[in-house]
Amino acid sequence: FVYSQSCQFGKYWQNTVQFGSDKIVPLQTITSSIYLFIYLLQSILPGRIHLDFSNHRLDFAKAFDTVPHKRLLFKLRKIGLDENTCSWIENWIKDRVQRVVINGTFSRWTPVVSGVPQGSVIGPILFNLFINDLEIGIESHVSVFADDTKLGKVIQCEQDVTSLQRDLDKLGDWALKWQMKFNLDKCKVMHFGVKNTQAIYTLNGTELGKSKQEKDLGIIIEFKLSNNVQCQTAAAKASKVLACIKRGVHSRDENIILPLY
Repeated sequence: FVYSQSCQFGKYWQNTVQFGSDKIVPLQTITSSIYLFIYLLQSILPGRIHLDFSNHRLDFAKAFDTVPHKRLLFKLRKIGLDENTCSWIENWIKDRVQRVVINGTFSRWTPVVSGVPQGSVIGPILFNLFINDLEIGIESHVSVFADDTKLGKVIQCEQDVTSLQRDLDKLGDWALKWQMKFNLDKCKVMHFGVKNTQAIYTLNGTELGKSKQEKDLGIIIEFKLSNNVQCQTAAAKASKVLACIKRGVHSRDENIILPLY
């Protein structure tokens, strides 16, 4: 019941830049997220316009484990989720404790004050509602898939660089306000376009590393938008699976091999 109520509520409150919640908003899936990103690049690059894109990783560190309970409940009530549902969620996440066991030695029990239980039905929904206001005030293109955020902007002058950096600062401020942390080691900048200025960007005072190739939701994206590496990787993976089938299944009966293939 709580899951159903949360899904129905999410249909009206989840913003249009969030993907990965097809149970809440149909068709907003991995495929649509990647498609829109590639479509954006391909629609711009033929015009030989420079494009800076902080691609794939503005990645939250241990995202599902660090959502603060009090702030989560504050947001749920602020956006108008039914009080009975909010009370149920509060009772569900509060008074949890945890400890560590190493070689039979137990640590002390410690209260759990953050995190949405992973593997639960409503955990991902609560996380999506918690980060739903992430893009408020952002002027650049932004796309969110669970704890991965893509932020980018067409760069035609120095003012565009400043604007993109300003949006990164806003994301940093958002994370600080809501007690979330970006995994700066995984946050990367990909520069696209002819004669790109290769501008330097920072997040929370740390210079972001540059990358020419990133895996975005399972798909390898290159700065030249070539699909060679992705095709080679997919073919190699398929070959390994076929080799396992060949070694593990002795029968060559069509009714057996075709379903496996």
